[in-house]
Amino acid sequence: MDFSPSQLTSVSKRLTPRWLAADKNEADITIAYSPSGKYVHYDYQHNPQRKTITLLIDGVSKQYTLRQLLPVGKRLNRLTIDGKTSPLTQETVRNNQYVVVKNIPGGKHAIVLSYK
Repeated sequence: MDFSPSQLTSVSKRLTPRWLAADKNEADITIAYSPSGKYVHYDYQHNPQRKTITLLIDGVSKQYTLRQLLPVGKRLNRLTIDGKTSPLTQETVRNNQYVVVKNIPGGKHAIVLSYK
């Protein structure tokens, strides 16, 4: 994640899972700020054999921005949110490729990214 617990009261959350850089294929993350009842949660699954990254997100936010790191040397094939193709951009940061999706509405969502 790219924010501190005190920022959980803000309108938008920026999710930047970098589990690939840590060589992890699974993560289940929740950050909560008890006084406000605000939280954000995501379940991250990378399947190298199928060349997919799946994020299940949930939380108290009006919107999300996702910045997902791609595996080294790979490029995006397709990205869906709840089964529908979504507009996105790609950016390079120090030779790392990221897929960026802005304005994901709050609530629960399944994001599936496939790469080649």
